[in-house]
Amino acid sequence: MASSEVERLQFEIIRELCGLPRDLLADLCDFLFIAGGTLEHVTGKSHAALITLISNHIQREELEDNGMTDLLLLKDNITEIQEVATLRQQKTQEAELQEEQMKKEEKQERIRKEIEALQLQLAETQNEEDKPVNREIKTPAPSRILTEPTPQLSPYPMAQGFENIWPNWRAWAERPA
Repeated sequence: MASSEVERLQFEIIRELCGLPRDLLADLCDFLFIAGGTLEHVTGKSHAALITLISNHIQREELEDNGMTDLLLLKDNITEIQEVATLRQQKTQEAELQEEQMKKEEKQERIRKEIEALQLQLAETQNEEDKPVNREIKTPAPSRILTEPTPQLSPYPMAQGFENIWPNWRAWAERPA
C-alpha cells in the first residue's frame, strides 16, 4: 500500500511539474542537487527534458527508503515555487495595470488641455465676431482727370521708338509686297 501512495505522489508531482516554466524547473533541479555544480545538467535543456530529468530522479529505486518523506518535501517545495511564481506574476500584472492606468490618465489630461485650448480659441473667435465692424465703403478720390487722349498702340510693338529715328517706318512696314 505504501508503494501505491508513493506512486500516486510521484504522479501528482509530475503533473505539477508540467505547469511550471522552464526556469523554475531548473531551480528545482538545483534544489534536488541534480543540476550539477555549475548547472551543466540543465543548461540548454528543454522544458520536457527538465521534467524527464526530475521524473527520473523521483522514480529512482534508492528513493524507496525515505521515499515518502523526500517526495512530500519536494511537493512542498513545488508548492512554494508555484506560490512565488504566482506572486511574481501578480506583481508584474499589477505593475502593468498601474502603468497602463497612468498612460490612460496622462492621455486624458492631454486631451482635457487640448479641449480647454480649443474652447479658449473658440471663445476668442466668437468675441472677435461679436465686435461691431466698421462697414463703411470708402471710395477712393480720383487722382487726376485725364484730358489727353490715350496714345494709340502700334500694331508693331517692337517698332516703338523708331518714329524719332525713321519717321516713315510705318509706311514702309505697311507697303504692299
